[in-house]
This record gives sequence, structure tokens and C-alpha cells, in this order.
Amino acid sequence: MAVISKQLITSATAATTVAAAPLSPWGKAVAGALAAMAANALVYPLDIVKTRLQVQTEDDDLETGEKRVK
Repeated sequence: MAVISKQLITSATAATTVAAAPLSPWGKAVAGALAAMAANALVYPLDIVKTRLQVQTEDDDLETGEKRVK
């Protein structure tokens, strides 16, 4: 019974393990560029919201976005 379980475990792990080929320098560059694009696409909108919250004042008109001068 122990031999059968060991064979099942070995065959199951062998079926799910995929040997990945190492990336070439160009492949690494493309992967890095794609990762940077994804990171910027996620962070940039949040950065815009943060900046707008930092520069708003009490006198800003929330409906029209106009600045009031005292």
C-alpha cells in the first residue's frame, strides 16, 4: 500500500511540475517593461486622487471645480 501511495504522489507531482526555460535578456527586458506598464496603470489613478486631495482648499467649489478668490 505504501508503494502505491508513493507512486501516486510521485506521478501527481511530476504531472504538475513544468520545467520553465530560462529567459533570454530580451525576454527579461520585455517582462520588465510589461510589469512596469501594469504597475503604472494601477498606481497612476491613485496618485491623481492623492494629488487632488492634497491641493484642494476649503474654498474650492465641489460642483463646478472653480476656485474662489477671497
